[in-house]
Amino acid sequence: TEVHVAQVIRPSVTLSPDGEPVVAYGVFDYAVTRYQVWTVRRSTTGWQTPELILDGPNRLTWPRVAVDSWDREHIVYYDENGNMTRYIARGAGGWTAPLAVAPVGWNPVIVVTGDGIVHLAYARGYGTWGTATSDADIEYAVGV
Repeated sequence: TEVHVAQVIRPSVTLSPDGEPVVAYGVFDYAVTRYQVWTVRRSTTGWQTPELILDGPNRLTWPRVAVDSWDREHIVYYDENGNMTRYIARGAGGWTAPLAVAPVGWNPVIVVTGDGIVHLAYARGYGTWGTATSDADIEYAVGV
């Protein structure tokens, strides 16, 4: 089902505690040359209105979403211009400020345990990406 029409960048999906899908995705808005991260949920009545989470000039890619047992979203993404993996979460008062997790953390993934502990994994690269001089290690963070 179509929920957003734009240049969508690397969507991810998880399930809420009640089994409904929650999607996070990046968007490039050509009209204003900005990168954005959005989320959208499906309920028993259909897709809800997409919610803009992050909006800025930096290239925000690889958004990945997890939902904890309290139905709060957690998102990890890569800020290409800032060369940093960042994490945000929905709290009681709205979204937290982006937290810098690791430099050069490509293609991050996220899992949240039933007791709310956040686990992240990402590739940390060295050298020039896509060349014989590039290399990457898998790194892991817990409890961010």
